[in-house]
Amino acid sequence: MKSIKRPNYRPFVLMINDISWLSPIKIFFIIIFLTVPISIWLKTPTASPIQLAYSISITIYIVKKHEYYLDLLKPVLTLDEDAFIIEKQTLSHFSKRFIFGGIILAPAFFLFVNWRSTQLQELFAGNITSYSFIWSLLMAILSWIAILQSLTVVLSNIIQFKRLGKNFTKINLLDTDTLNPYSMVGLSTTLIIIGSYTIVPIAYLDSVRLLRPALVSLVITLPLVIYFLLAPILALHNKIKIAKSIEFKILTKAIKGDYNELKHSHLNLSKLPKQIDLILYRNFIEKVDEWPIDNRGSLRLALYFLIPILAWVSSSLIDRIIDFAL
Repeated sequence: MKSIKRPNYRPFVLMINDISWLSPIKIFFIIIFLTVPISIWLKTPTASPIQLAYSISITIYIVKKHEYYLDLLKPVLTLDEDAFIIEKQTLSHFSKRFIFGGIILAPAFFLFVNWRSTQLQELFAGNITSYSFIWSLLMAILSWIAILQSLTVVLSNIIQFKRLGKNFTKINLLDTDTLNPYSMVGLSTTLIIIGSYTIVPIAYLDSVRLLRPALVSLVITLPLVIYFLLAPILALHNKIKIAKSIEFKILTKAIKGDYNELKHSHLNLSKLPKQIDLILYRNFIEKVDEWPIDNRGSLRLALYFLIPILAWVSSSLIDRIIDFAL
């Protein structure tokens, strides 16, 4: 089975990172400094430019992490050097049709979540709108373009890691820790949505009217979070489960005196093992975790989900303090 080669197109959310001295955090603050002051001056919502900055910077960060995790997985992949290079390139290069679909869909998503906007209805009626509304409209559409391109990039990479896990990964039951980067791919990718949840309180502070569009957009993308998290892990889970079943059967036969299949075992045998050693080894195999995620990964996931909760609590606390002070 050969590795899949994909077109070499970089979406604009990744092109920004072509400038060598820019890092994701620098990109985030540059976009914030260029857009948020204008929004404050025009008295328009700041949630959209913040979401724009976050979507671009977090996508660049996630793609870098995906490339890093692919390097960690290289020893367990059944790819030659040329195929590995192609796989790494395709983490940041995509089909034009695949990417431009996000640009086309962005206005549609914007209209869907903001259809009840009074100013939007006035625009459709042909009434002249203010500069403030034009700016807020521009920021909203750009943020949706960035969101959809980000989701497209991440979805493509998740599907790629799922394919690598299913078709090109060696399973060594004696060292399953080498497979943990697959779980880290899913965990790091959830940041693209979890971080957006922290922007909901900002939208609420800007205007109560913005809370509904923010929540609707997050509900739409919530199923993707689950897929991003589970897809790479499930691909490896099934392979580990099958490998354990095969190894268990081989060992059971060997314990009963049939050593013919031991050559296919994960054991590196120079001589026939004793029966007690085979029993102990079978017990070890039985306890091998079928999920390629360690305690560190589980803790990281819990902390990721704690971030938006803390943001919501902080927002509520700020509201109470302001109400008390006034």
